[in-house]
Amino acid sequence: MRLTILTCVLAFCAVFAADVRAQLDPPTATCVEVLADGSAIINWLPPADPGGEFTSYDIVYSTDYFTADTGTQLFSEPTYAVTSYTDMAVDFNNDIGAYYLETNSNDGTAQVSVPSDTICGIHLNLNVLGGGGIANLFWNAPMVNTAAVTGNYEVWLEFPAGTWNQVATVPHNPDNFNQNYQHIVDDCVATYGFQIFYTAPSGCQFISNVATDDFEDLTSPDIPEVDVVTIDHTTNQYQVNWFPSTASDTQGYIIYECISGANVPVDTVYGAGTTSWNHGAIGLEPAPIPGTSVPANFYTVAAFDFCDFGNVSPTEPQCSQPPYLLDILWTQCTDFAELLWTPYSGRTVDTYSVYVSEDGGPFTVLAVLPGTQLTFTHENLQDGVTYQYYIEAGFTTTVSVSCSNQRAQAISLAPPPAFTYLASVDVRSAEEVEVRIHTENITTDHLYILERRKVGGQFWVNVDNQLSSGANAVIFNDFDPDLKLGELEYDYRTHVLNTCGDTATTTNVGRTLLLEGLANNERLVNTLAWPDYQEWDGNIVGFDIYRSQMEGVLGDLIVSLPAGANVYEDDIADLLTTPGLFCYTVVAREDVNSFGIQEVAASNQLCLQMEPKIWIPNAFMVFGNNPVFKPVIGFVDANSYEMVISSRWGDILFTTNDLDQGWDGTGRRGDYLPDGAYVYFITVKDGEGQQYDRVGQVFLLKAGPE
Repeated sequence: MRLTILTCVLAFCAVFAADVRAQLDPPTATCVEVLADGSAIINWLPPADPGGEFTSYDIVYSTDYFTADTGTQLFSEPTYAVTSYTDMAVDFNNDIGAYYLETNSNDGTAQVSVPSDTICGIHLNLNVLGGGGIANLFWNAPMVNTAAVTGNYEVWLEFPAGTWNQVATVPHNPDNFNQNYQHIVDDCVATYGFQIFYTAPSGCQFISNVATDDFEDLTSPDIPEVDVVTIDHTTNQYQVNWFPSTASDTQGYIIYECISGANVPVDTVYGAGTTSWNHGAIGLEPAPIPGTSVPANFYTVAAFDFCDFGNVSPTEPQCSQPPYLLDILWTQCTDFAELLWTPYSGRTVDTYSVYVSEDGGPFTVLAVLPGTQLTFTHENLQDGVTYQYYIEAGFTTTVSVSCSNQRAQAISLAPPPAFTYLASVDVRSAEEVEVRIHTENITTDHLYILERRKVGGQFWVNVDNQLSSGANAVIFNDFDPDLKLGELEYDYRTHVLNTCGDTATTTNVGRTLLLEGLANNERLVNTLAWPDYQEWDGNIVGFDIYRSQMEGVLGDLIVSLPAGANVYEDDIADLLTTPGLFCYTVVAREDVNSFGIQEVAASNQLCLQMEPKIWIPNAFMVFGNNPVFKPVIGFVDANSYEMVISSRWGDILFTTNDLDQGWDGTGRRGDYLPDGAYVYFITVKDGEGQQYDRVGQVFLLKAGPE
């Protein structure tokens, strides 16, 4: 029979009567052990008895934990060393009860101690709940003073018969005299025995009675959470992944396909630790729902236990499906494709990653997009390449990812030339550059677009374009009055557009050669400097320097220098009789390149003007060693020369426009003028038309008679 313990307030066990006088201490009650037949062993520790006054222990029992006057003395133990008593009369399998002890002593007068703390036999009650699937255990505390109880209760289960295992540790609740625990049954049909153990601070262990009943597992395993559904690209199958059920009696899982609002079982897998399942070969594109382009593969999972599928868990309310790459939108003559996909179903997506493979190569991440984006445009597609794509969904709630199906798209544009090489950037004049392109001879029309920018600038300017077909050379002439080829360097390149208008290729960059220099009138040298040509396919083998005395004319080759020589000094001391204008052009020469050609590239023409050299004597001596007054003049335009001799009063005595004609000291009538100072005025222009004037006095002297 099961007893129902009355709910009661906390109280100390009442002292059953006593004539309390000076006496020994009571024994320390330690624990009550309930035996299999319901009897109980009461244990205690003896009090101190230094005077040997002990006479006996009284063991008092009460069937009411809290009423003081219902106790019955069971036995009086006369031996001090005895510390336990077996109560054969009690039946804790059906009854409840509590004990306390007193010490009897005699020091000439019979004395009785105060009662010890009340300790209780733990009576375990067992109810069957939930139709047999839950064992409801409740028991009393081992002491009426529940606040004095510390630590935990151990719950032990017997199953099968004779085999005991601890199944729970229950903390003591000091606010309640009655303690409780519910055990979920995980055996299909079983007889369970339960027992409670409590170890007191003294080390003595309270043991309850054994409560037994029949049970049946009616509890389904917990719902297994689907981790992700993905497409396994190594097997071309759908793969369903889930987290294992935490129920200890899980035997396996049922995989459902969600079709038209119903969960249709498609397979059963065994093993509580099984967490993955593959479904069918799908190839690159799974079969869609009839009449749509959306695939029909939605999945969910349930768990079942060992009770012959009697206990099957529910499934999650939502079904899971990987993202589905619906389509790749690409149009001929475009170098971009738009990808469209359906969202992942079953979890909130954090990101979608777009993966791409080119011509069967490894997949790489093309883009990482927000979890709300379902389209992506892949730009700069290359002609002749087959691109294969798939979408990967990433989540914040799991480290797993879900992959879509794969789709491929071959890109076929108009074929570009096999090669297009900017062979040379050749400066033709101060305002014109010739750009030569070496390309493959093909029959397909291609548009060649020439671009220019200042070196160091950010932006390219469209200069010119030509439609070329069937030629292996394209020549551009960039004529622009605003070009400053003697001051700035310019880069050129060419884009090649196919018949679709797409940039099929872009050439290397060629740069104008900027020739710079300085005229040194004192040393009579012109110093020239220039950079290397950029960017030739072959190596630079050298530089040729041409010199002209007329702007716009190439002139004569004056020296050939090896590669690496980028500075040259031209000694023009022997050219004093020239107008002093020297125009230079440097021509870079390329070695044979990989296309089998050698190119040349001319720099801008640099013109340097030497200032006229004018040496004027301050006197001459008729009939002497220097009988003629004639200045020495170099680096001037001889046609611009004029010399006038006048008296100090301004009378013009002699004029000439001939550099080689001097004044012999005669006047207009041909007679020699008297000794003295005369005024000269000399004017001349240099090679650039700059006029130079000299005014001064010259002294005429005679060495002998006329």
